[in-house]
Amino acid sequence: SGNVSHYAIAETSFSDGSVSGTGSGTTAICQSPTTGDIYLSFFKNSSLGYTNSMIQWDSSTNTHTEFVPGGSGTAILSGTPSDKQHFGTACLGIDQKAYFLPWDNGNVMILDMSDNTATGVPVSYKYRQATLGQDGNIYAATADGVTNASYWLTIDTKPLSATYQTATLIPVTG
Repeated sequence: SGNVSHYAIAETSFSDGSVSGTGSGTTAICQSPTTGDIYLSFFKNSSLGYTNSMIQWDSSTNTHTEFVPGGSGTAILSGTPSDKQHFGTACLGIDQKAYFLPWDNGNVMILDMSDNTATGVPVSYKYRQATLGQDGNIYAATADGVTNASYWLTIDTKPLSATYQTATLIPVTG
């Protein structure tokens, strides 16, 4: 229909028996296509006792690991204002990497789930929902109010492309 809706997890609850937390805000979640592990970035990690870290959850054993991604991960996560939401959404690219789009951060974090390392791509605005298009690009609509609601973010996830991992803002017209 050409209409775009925005969704975010309003109440977040996570528990594996050793830690749990609930609160309002965005939670970015992506699943590894090779291991099945779930990768999470919570709304305010400090409410769970996590500070500037990610969670890798193995649903088969109901256990989790807290980690800070190698590479640029520390810098990306520490770039979030104190006690704020890191990412608004996450999406798996065709390169089998998780693309965590910013909420209060300012960077897309590209997580290689094979070794838990990250690279970053600076972008503007906030994002609450993303999808992988048939062309291999991730698409997300800006989500920080009427002023900036008229842009699409597109990220190329095709490893052989000349614009691989390039983020581009595209104005939405009439």
